[in-house]
Amino acid sequence: MPTCQRKTLLFLCLYELFWLQRIAEKTHKTIIDAGNLSAWQLGVLDCASFMVDRHIDWTSRFCTTTYEAEPLPQIEEIADYSPKVNVIESLSEELEFEHDRNEDITPSEALEKTPSFQMSERGKGLMEKIVNINKTCQRKNLNPIFTYTNATMMAATNLGGTVCTNSGSFGIIIDGLYFFFYENLKHIKEIFSDDAVRNEDIFQCIFRVKDMRTDLRHDFEHGDNIEKKMKDIAESYLYYTESNSNDEPRLSNDTRRAV
Repeated sequence: MPTCQRKTLLFLCLYELFWLQRIAEKTHKTIIDAGNLSAWQLGVLDCASFMVDRHIDWTSRFCTTTYEAEPLPQIEEIADYSPKVNVIESLSEELEFEHDRNEDITPSEALEKTPSFQMSERGKGLMEKIVNINKTCQRKNLNPIFTYTNATMMAATNLGGTVCTNSGSFGIIIDGLYFFFYENLKHIKEIFSDDAVRNEDIFQCIFRVKDMRTDLRHDFEHGDNIEKKMKDIAESYLYYTESNSNDEPRLSNDTRRAV
């Protein structure tokens, strides 16, 4: 991809993050203007600013690292995959929930318990593992498993900064996982074999993501194998909403309600 296109993509990845920063600054000014701020309220503002700064810094470093690794092919129109992060939308309510549970907790301690913080950090951790896996492949003279495209770069931004609060944000997360894993399935098969990918339990999450994206993004009620598609979609949702061996659902209650 030409340098100008790479810069355009980086701009798009960061655009909404700076927009979030402006929201945080506006909220900060509104609360300051109201006066009589408690230590807790000031701490909440600091947490929101930290989350925005953290995501902007991480996205910038991630984009820079992947651009340096290899050229970035454009397989989709950039405009179709703009970032839609929502990392601070529910943060205030989540912090207040933790404060109600424990009045002695500090905002920074509460932050680490919030779904917004935990899910965004897991998303960032997943993206960093993807980069490390590609670097390992390179050291062993293997083709990279994960291809960086404009779609996967937007997906990385979204996965590192999107919390599942409704069906829309759930779809954004599923899109991101689909672009990274299902779209790179042939590369995974080259290393682990087609039979292993199709039959071993560890790989089945990729096909569950594909089934859920079919439900979210495609009109599967037309065409062939409609009953099989509906069955696969239902089983994929049930896998994450039914209880596991520890009698705990694989998805959090918040995510289940959002779906």
